[in-house]
Amino acid sequence: MGKGFCYDGWYFLHIYFWNYYPGLEILASIPTDSDRFDEWAQSYKERLDTFLKSDTAKIDKERDRYFKDSDGREFVATRDPRRNTSDGHWHYMIDFDNLTFVVNGRPICSLPFMPIEDIFEGWKPNQSASHSMPYNHRYIFHRWPAKTPPVSVFSYEHVVKAEKEISVDELLDVGECLTPREKLRDSILQVLVGTFLNIYSPGDHLFWLPAFSDRKDIPLKLRRAAASSVFGPIFVYDLEWTYEGPDDALALTWLRADVFLWITNDLSTPESVHREAGASLSEIDKSIKRGTIFGILFSFFDVVLLRATLDGDKWDYKYTTTLPFLPKPLATSMATAGITSVARLSNRPNLWLSCSTSDAFAKCAVVRPVLTQPQRFPTEIWIAIAEFIYSPHSMVSFAAASLQCREVAAEVCRSCRSGWTRFLEPIPIDWDCCPRIEDLRREGATHFHFTTYLLYELGVLRKTTRIKPEFQYGMLLGVDDGGLRVVHLGSHLTGIHRHYPSGKTVARLAYLLKNGFMLWYSFPVDTHRDMSKLDLDK
Repeated sequence: MGKGFCYDGWYFLHIYFWNYYPGLEILASIPTDSDRFDEWAQSYKERLDTFLKSDTAKIDKERDRYFKDSDGREFVATRDPRRNTSDGHWHYMIDFDNLTFVVNGRPICSLPFMPIEDIFEGWKPNQSASHSMPYNHRYIFHRWPAKTPPVSVFSYEHVVKAEKEISVDELLDVGECLTPREKLRDSILQVLVGTFLNIYSPGDHLFWLPAFSDRKDIPLKLRRAAASSVFGPIFVYDLEWTYEGPDDALALTWLRADVFLWITNDLSTPESVHREAGASLSEIDKSIKRGTIFGILFSFFDVVLLRATLDGDKWDYKYTTTLPFLPKPLATSMATAGITSVARLSNRPNLWLSCSTSDAFAKCAVVRPVLTQPQRFPTEIWIAIAEFIYSPHSMVSFAAASLQCREVAAEVCRSCRSGWTRFLEPIPIDWDCCPRIEDLRREGATHFHFTTYLLYELGVLRKTTRIKPEFQYGMLLGVDDGGLRVVHLGSHLTGIHRHYPSGKTVARLAYLLKNGFMLWYSFPVDTHRDMSKLDLDK
């Protein structure tokens, strides 16, 4: 790995062969106090300037030259910027010419605004040799919110009445405790949103916008995509995240007939929340004069939920406190208060919505009332969501949501695009034919775990690798009046080197997902199988 400094057009690179992440050392050396930073930067530049003028340097402008620093460590002076390589070389650099911190040739942040957090702390155990920076460990730079001139909410007093801050539960008219179905629905949405933000297309560009720290320069369509992906991931399934065309001038978008999205730059203060709430309702008042509506005030970093009821000629509204939307850089879960709240608003049953469709469905497919029930999406929407899930473990979790989801998962898994697993020994799905767990004690495993391995045929393994294959068993467990039953039992072979299966090895997971949930356990091919060592209670 390497750290470096850029000064006067020269790149001074220090290589550490046994330190995977010298960026920790660089960050620890940067003062966060502005006065101390100026002194530190000036001192370092003087040292580099002295080196450039010294006789010992004798830098060859045509090729790289290697030197040793005061600690005896070797470094190279070159005119060519370095980037990460596929064999695991990572490059962190302080650019004194532009006062920026650079990783892999990309400017990450302005140095005087370095935060105090040890933002690279999570990299220590990650021995990745990838030439791309792992998304979960990217540095995300947060400036202080831009100060905006105060605007009185009374400028909208002709359409807005008194406001009040309330909790999310009060605003949505639900109890403080979510039902099991609501928890499952929220968890599915959060998994989808987390995956959506981590996939290559948005994940590689979302946090690397040239003006990320300037909220006003974040593309309007990108903000809409982030909020809409939480409200309903399917509605932005094919959205082009890197869209650079002109944005609509209006920040108002209807996500549903009773829910609008209002894009803004700042929700960090009560004054800014009041201002944006008044502005959004003033715009809505030009076209809608009925009922109760909900609003999502969204600044990309934060979100506020709003409920407004028309009282005479004015909107009487209540709102939540400002909720964080984006997960922290080193977060282990994509769940945030903002994501959860927006998902709960999306999940809120609304009989009026189920029985009416109108032009206000600008961001989602028109839902036929016969297919719509409280807490339930139409089948075609679930199918599109299921097609977005790519790991068997996530698909099984998705199928556990409801009978409708199991049928959808089964339908999706019949597609050859879901060829990441197959089952060779199907058992008839007949409760009389489904053995009990105790009847399978003779077939065992030394250990078990969930797996998302890609599968191979034995002949392919023998031709392509000397690695000994591992035998895998899969069980689908179901529950009837008689207790736990094995609905389906399958087996397959796996290897270490990933090899996508051919069309003949299309997944048979569909039969499993329609009837229950799945448990995996594995063991080497030649290992004696002892079912007594398998703790099925887990």
